[in-house]
Amino acid sequence: FGQATAYPAPNLSQCGNEVFNLTVQTPIILGNQPAGQFTVGYFLSQADATANVNPIANPSSFISPPTLVVYARVDNTGDGSFAVTSFSISWFPTLQPMPDIVACSSYTLPELLVGQYSSAPNGGGIILPPGTILTASQTVFLFDVNGSCASDESFIVTIVNTPIVPDFPDVATCNNYVLPVLPPGMTYHSAPGGNFSTLIPASYVITSSTQVYVFGQSGTVPNCTSESSFMVTIYSSPPPVLPSRISRCVSYELSVLPTNYHYYTSANGTGTEIAAGTTITQSETIHVYATSESGIACNIDFPVSIEIGVPQITPVTYEVLDCDGDGFATFDLGSKIPEILDGLTDVAVTFHESLFDAQMGTNAVISPYNNIIPGNISLWVRSMNTLDGCYTIFQTQLTVLQCANIAGVVRIDTDGNGCSQTDPPAGGIEVVCTHGNSIFYSYTNAQGEYEFTNIPQGVSTVYVSTGAQINFGAATPTAHTFNLSGPGNYTQDFCITPAAPVSDASVSILANIPARPGMMASYYLAVQNNGNTVLDGSATLNYYAPVETFATSNPFPSASTANTLTFNFTGLQPYAVQYYFIQFNIASPPTVNAGNILQYSATVNTTQTDANPDNNEAVLNQFVVNSYDPNDMAVSPGSYILQSQVQDDLTYMINFQNLGTADAINVRIENTLDQKLDWSTFRPVTASHGFAVQRDGDHVVFRFNNINLPAESEDEPASHGFIIYKVKPISNMAIDDIILTTLIFILISIHR
Repeated sequence: FGQATAYPAPNLSQCGNEVFNLTVQTPIILGNQPAGQFTVGYFLSQADATANVNPIANPSSFISPPTLVVYARVDNTGDGSFAVTSFSISWFPTLQPMPDIVACSSYTLPELLVGQYSSAPNGGGIILPPGTILTASQTVFLFDVNGSCASDESFIVTIVNTPIVPDFPDVATCNNYVLPVLPPGMTYHSAPGGNFSTLIPASYVITSSTQVYVFGQSGTVPNCTSESSFMVTIYSSPPPVLPSRISRCVSYELSVLPTNYHYYTSANGTGTEIAAGTTITQSETIHVYATSESGIACNIDFPVSIEIGVPQITPVTYEVLDCDGDGFATFDLGSKIPEILDGLTDVAVTFHESLFDAQMGTNAVISPYNNIIPGNISLWVRSMNTLDGCYTIFQTQLTVLQCANIAGVVRIDTDGNGCSQTDPPAGGIEVVCTHGNSIFYSYTNAQGEYEFTNIPQGVSTVYVSTGAQINFGAATPTAHTFNLSGPGNYTQDFCITPAAPVSDASVSILANIPARPGMMASYYLAVQNNGNTVLDGSATLNYYAPVETFATSNPFPSASTANTLTFNFTGLQPYAVQYYFIQFNIASPPTVNAGNILQYSATVNTTQTDANPDNNEAVLNQFVVNSYDPNDMAVSPGSYILQSQVQDDLTYMINFQNLGTADAINVRIENTLDQKLDWSTFRPVTASHGFAVQRDGDHVVFRFNNINLPAESEDEPASHGFIIYKVKPISNMAIDDIILTTLIFILISIHR
């Protein structure tokens, strides 16, 4: 090849892009000249191209003004020859996309640098000049032609309707004004701007003059708002100047009224006007009518009952809740006086314990008043006219009400389909009631029944404690919440599902009637199913035959030897107790003397594998006494335990007897657990009669409602009863520590 040749290249033109790739021209400018020998450079002027200075540094991404002439220089690297040619480049701007618009009520189309608005693509439809006001949502199109470049864009205009807040008229009214309910999206405010801090609720009662603002908002983005206001002017009616009731013994003279006040025989200034100073000698109702001097007519009529004779008072009753169940309560008698008077003036009210005191006006009781005997009582109420001295007396009842009771039944879902009456009850289950910061515990009896008595008003939650019984799974419901409003009986049953099958039997020996030389002693052998399977087996009691002989038992032993009694049992249900009443004849002195110790041991065996064999044995060491109290407490294994027995259960038996002369309808036994006992391990085993038990910390109450326990004089054998419960000592018991069991209160009552 010879000298370099720069072949002509076409001009370049682009739409909407100022960045050019000049190297696309290189093959055209070279023509058939080989690229290895010939090179192409691009320059902004012919002088630079000729001088081969200031070449365009990045010709593949060259940013150009709208129009420009570019010079291309071709160099022959072999002989140094060159040639220059030129071409023009140009680009045309296109439309820029516009964002979608959301506007309140309307939107005005802004000015455009290029192009025009239209209602259809490609400039079709209706041309929309800048400044056009759009009041409805629509799509707006933009179209522009620039040289050979045409562009088309669109955006959506969404119009949100602004709530129209009406112009409310000003209000002028008497005494108060109730704000009416507004349409949705509108609220009242005490200041402009619709701030939450100035919100006034609908139906609010305005009692003083106020400027009220009504704020409306769409709740969208943007939030379209509008606002108006109105003035509420409150004028006061004349106040009453006489009480609603006036009591006089003989007569009453109408007092002089302020200006604009008048007496009438009928309401609202009608009937006959009555002059001040008129003497009223018979009971009647007159009307006081007052005219207003304010901007509007806020006149008022109020009736006045003039009562001639002894004070006409309102008999009342007074009920107070007794949540500790002792029958005593405190009565705030003073709080009842306004109810008794019911607007009556010039009358003094006093309370008396006897009719004579009320008649004489002596020995008035002081409020607050505490009843001196448990239960309901009556007081005499004396209401005396303090101006004329006449009085009236009536009797009022002060009623002591028990607080709410919560009760229910816990059953075992043995068939997996929920609990029904056919599912067995779960005995010895701990049920918990929480009330505020207080926690109460109840324990189901053999029928699965639990009860909480005298629970205060408010919210209480009841649930089955899974921590106290590990041999069952979940309880249904998990918990139940009551909102106790006062006296009443509330009920909630629970259904527990068995966990993995667990067989666990335990045995206890307890003294019923203490051993006395030459007398008969009685004992209870108790077998308890602590697991969740039905148990079959036998219990054996060993005794020392040389000092006592077996007399009888109920039920009778399945087998017996000279010093052993065996009792077979079958079908012992989960959490149930089987006890055996056993009597021995104690030998006379000198074989047995007071202070001797009689030793008994018992074992229980089941055909099922026992998961806890440690409680399959029990011992009782009993001191022989010369006399005893039928209302007492005994503990097994005896009056002392070994260090190795600290983690074992102590089994207590409370014996009680009705020593009165009539049947005891209800029996309540209160027992305080010693500080050296682990209260959380307390659980009842069984009792002689149907019972309910409730624990509050260390305080345990056993209730036998409707026990109808015969008197000793009428039926001595049936006059006895007993309770058996278990509890563990605290884990850090030390040698010589003493557990006191004497703090027991036994109440046998026909009242509660």
